Amino acid sequence: MQALIDGPSGKEGAVVPRHAVQLDKVTMTPFVIPKLPRAAGSGPVRRLWEKNEIDEKWAESSWAKKKVTQDRRKNLGDFERFKVMRLKKQVSLIAHVFGCGSAMSDTERGTWYTRGNLLTVS
Repeated sequence: MQALIDGPSGKEGAVVPRHAVQLDKVTMTPFVIPKLPRAAGSGPVRRLWEKNEIDEKWAESSWAKKKVTQDRRKNLGDFERFKVMRLKKQVSLIAHVFGCGSAMSDTERGTWYTRGNLLTVS
């Protein structure tokens, strides 16, 4: 079974040309263009797309935000990945100190040393 898809996005890299695609290759989104006539051409679809602000709704969705984060992470260099690793370790250490705080005394929660770097938790 196939469907005819058309994505006249206003963004340069997000335009999907009109073509037929198998339904098992498509993921549905909750964004609907109401009162779209059957067999509408690309022109009416583009006008209703802009009128219903589909691009703005997509940009606010969690799916789009995850995609932006994945693309940003994919384009990191070696040093940026190293900085992300160090920040994750610091966050993990702070979470451990305050998350498992019942087993630690107040003096143990003071100043922590991690491989020569001073990390003060107050």
